[in-house]
Amino acid sequence: AYVPLIFPATWLLDTRGLRLTALLGSGLNCLGAWIKCGSVQQHLFWVTMLGQCLCSVAQVFILGLPSRIASVWFGPKEVSTACATAVLGNQLGTAVGFLLPPVLVPNTQNDTNLLACNISTMFYGTSAVATLLFILTAIGIMTGAFYSVSTLLNQMILTYYEGEEVNAGRIGLTLVVAGMVGSILCGLWLDYTKTYKQTTLIVYILSFIGMVIFTFTLDLGYIIIVFVTGGVLGFYMTGYLPLGFEFAVEITYPESEGTSSGLLNASAQIFGILFTLAQGKLTSDYGPKAGNIFLCVWMFIGIILTALIKSDLRRHNINIGITNVDIKAVPADSPTDQEPKTVMLSKQSESAI
Repeated sequence: AYVPLIFPATWLLDTRGLRLTALLGSGLNCLGAWIKCGSVQQHLFWVTMLGQCLCSVAQVFILGLPSRIASVWFGPKEVSTACATAVLGNQLGTAVGFLLPPVLVPNTQNDTNLLACNISTMFYGTSAVATLLFILTAIGIMTGAFYSVSTLLNQMILTYYEGEEVNAGRIGLTLVVAGMVGSILCGLWLDYTKTYKQTTLIVYILSFIGMVIFTFTLDLGYIIIVFVTGGVLGFYMTGYLPLGFEFAVEITYPESEGTSSGLLNASAQIFGILFTLAQGKLTSDYGPKAGNIFLCVWMFIGIILTALIKSDLRRHNINIGITNVDIKAVPADSPTDQEPKTVMLSKQSESAI
């Protein structure tokens, strides 16, 4: 849903503003969550898909908001931190999505009635939270609901640690919570140093290293190691998100922040679909290590591409110029009274010269 709808969503954000876009996204998410509440029957799977499709459409209007909110409501010294905080809201939803489903819907063997009851409880809980978030115009839980059903993390962990469904969810929680910390710290660092390309490249390299470590320690048989490596991986990979948003805004200025964020998210969705299909196939045929090595190779290519990006900080340079201008207020009864006087003085100065 994201790829074909990103262009009208970006147009809506640019022409109608933040309020309508956020309300539309959170409203669709709320509607999709309530539709799924009526689908807990074996013959109503299509209703589940309908509700999930609405949630998928909702994300198109939500994922591009962080950089736009930061740009509109915060100053030059706060914009990166604000963007990181908004991204944190998405990651908080992902964290809840990793933690709650394995707890609310445990393995019930062949008891389909109990399974349906557990799923219904989860859907109604999600609907209640989504309704509250719609009122508060928040953006978190939709991303969590979307990513929690699309991740391959559980599949990889359960390959080596059978019966650890709950711990698999906790590892996902650890990964995302560590990423929340990483995104905030990266935003603070970016506001303090303004080293956009250097920070982005370093965090990309550290994410690659974290992915390599995660790949070759996943099968050691000690699940505590997976907790640690998953946390490290999440810290850097999620910390990269606000860096990518802000760096893109800098090098595409004066284009709209919504446009750059939308295109970044569209690219992420395309690669996400392709990588999920490819990694899932490799994991099924050759094991999780092969799938993770596939991702490591692409991340290394990404490092090279990032290093080749020209660091042209257009927005930062404009902000520096505005900060250095000595602007003084001139008292006047009204702007219309002052304007003719200013023009007259300007003409007198020209004639004197």
